[in-house]
Amino acid sequence: MNKDFEKKSIEELVILQKEIEELILQKQKEKKAELKKQFQELAEKAGLSLDEILSLKKEPKKIKIKYKKDSNTWSGRGRRPVWVAELVEKGGNIEDFLVKEA
Repeated sequence: MNKDFEKKSIEELVILQKEIEELILQKQKEKKAELKKQFQELAEKAGLSLDEILSLKKEPKKIKIKYKKDSNTWSGRGRRPVWVAELVEKGGNIEDFLVKEA
């Protein structure tokens, strides 16, 4: 350990600790800005924007109708609608209402 630190009081060490923490945060901020600039340049070279690459938003899946009976439809995903549950309960086969793709 550095002998200079051993000579310092607790108060001085606490102040030094806060200064070091602030310096670390500042350097991290500078590094992030530098990396962001580099990433933007790479994205531009590839003909893209950084937002396009980093976008966390996923395109919503297009819901396809898988089953249809009269005006009732169901994608086959999620909880079964009442009309499907009633149909199956009465002994019907949901596959009879499968939508055929053209």
